[in-house]
Amino acid sequence: MAKAGGTIRIKAKLKGLDERRAQLEARAESVRSVAVRAAQAGAGVIRAAADAGAPSPGSVDTRTVVLSRKGQVRVDIGPDKKHWYHMFFELGADPHEIKPKLVKRLRFAVGEIVIFARAVQHPGMAARPFLRPALDERQGQAVAAVGDVLRGAVEGG
Repeated sequence: MAKAGGTIRIKAKLKGLDERRAQLEARAESVRSVAVRAAQAGAGVIRAAADAGAPSPGSVDTRTVVLSRKGQVRVDIGPDKKHWYHMFFELGADPHEIKPKLVKRLRFAVGEIVIFARAVQHPGMAARPFLRPALDERQGQAVAAVGDVLRGAVEGG
């Protein structure tokens, strides 16, 4: 497991892959499709737990990436595009100034009062992670889900 740029990664090495590949090919199912299903099953376990703890339920998404040259599958788990700012809940934020980029002033509505400002000082926020705890709590279940898919493919179930 490594944390890089706010992304949590789990790496698993499979032993006996050549033997399993031959068994899968005998069943006419591609190794890649099984690897994708297995990775998605494991990621689904972690995504469900993360979504339950997310600031907005239903905001955690997965994205499957097949690295064809290496024969690897990666499933990214994190906030969906609409909830991109949830990364600040996961990692926290230092105090910082917010300035407008495309207009001259920022506009805020507080009830019926509209406030314009050239810049505002954000106080920052402490991290309130939801992805990392999901990984820590459900890692064993995720590995078991991956194993179930692989076992089912090899045994023909």
